[in-house]
Amino acid sequence: MKRRIPAASVWYWVLAALPLLLTAAAYPFFPDIIPAHYNLAGEVDRYGSKAELFILPAMVLVLAPVYWGLTGLARKSVGAEKLPPEEQKSRNQKVIRTARLALLALFNLLNIILLASAWTDARADTGAMTWDIYRIVAVILSVMDIVWGNLLPKCRPNSVAGIRTPWTLESEEVWYQTHRTGGFVMVGGGVLSFAACLFLPGLWALGTYLVVTILAAAAVTAYSWRISRRNKS
Repeated sequence: MKRRIPAASVWYWVLAALPLLLTAAAYPFFPDIIPAHYNLAGEVDRYGSKAELFILPAMVLVLAPVYWGLTGLARKSVGAEKLPPEEQKSRNQKVIRTARLALLALFNLLNIILLASAWTDARADTGAMTWDIYRIVAVILSVMDIVWGNLLPKCRPNSVAGIRTPWTLESEEVWYQTHRTGGFVMVGGGVLSFAACLFLPGLWALGTYLVVTILAAAAVTAYSWRISRRNKS
């Protein structure tokens, strides 16, 4: 019987190749020299060849098989050997598929935004960003945090993915409690930073996102330690 390739796997590799295809299609319409780097004030501090547009698509093509392999290891859940074969196979499967597609969708969105921004900046030739890229990136990352936060409670113990602290790795109960709380904190942090980024400009928006993310990670790490201590007492 011929094995059927899952649609999610097909879409993954389509999304992995799409940035390269879109960039190749747009390439002839760009001037030979484009703004290639900006300083923290959003001013162009280096111009370069339009061939640099292929840097992000090339990175995606390199990272896609690596990420595929790493997330594939997450199927090998801790303790799964005690389960029936069918349940072993299905553990973390939906989480892995969603996480893979979400990451590739993020890269595709960033590539489209960078292409549009580079085109606009090259045409305007003002020596500065015409789009607030820092703010746009902060908003996109905030949305991704909301997506990851919804996935966390569904992530079962494994050797690769999830909130991996010494305390979640030594106890399945701590793992599940931490991931339930961590999902709530991550979604809340994503919503908070998203709302803030809608009103804050440039680096303020990106800085706010980073601060909220770091505080959320610290809070979840401390929570896993506290739960572990409480369960042992």
